[in-house]
Amino acid sequence: EEDTTEAEASNTSSKIMILNGASVNGLAAFFKERLENAGYTNVETGNYTSGTITTTQIYVKTESQGKDLLNYFPGANIVVQQISEDVDIEIVLGRESASEYSTEAAN
Repeated sequence: EEDTTEAEASNTSSKIMILNGASVNGLAAFFKERLENAGYTNVETGNYTSGTITTTQIYVKTESQGKDLLNYFPGANIVVQQISEDVDIEIVLGRESASEYSTEAAN
C-alpha cells in the first residue's frame, strides 16, 4: 500500500516559478531564497507582466499541489488551472506578500 500523503503534502522537488506581481524590487528573490532554505530545490523567478495584483496566487495543475506552500504565502489563493508546460507550480506574488517582505527586510 502506497503512502500518498507525502506526495500530496510536499512540492519540494516540483519546478516552481515565482513571478513578482507586486512591483517591489527583490520580492521574488526573497521568496525564492525562503523556499530554497526550506528545501525546495527547483525554484525560478521572473516578473509578472500583467500588472500588479493584491493577493498572491498559487497556480497548480492538480488539486493535490500547493497546499504546503501556504506556509510561506499566508493568505494566498490556490487556483487549479492550465499553466506553462515548463513548470509544475506558478506563484504570482501580490502586494500582500510585499508587506511581509518589507517587514522582514526592515528587521
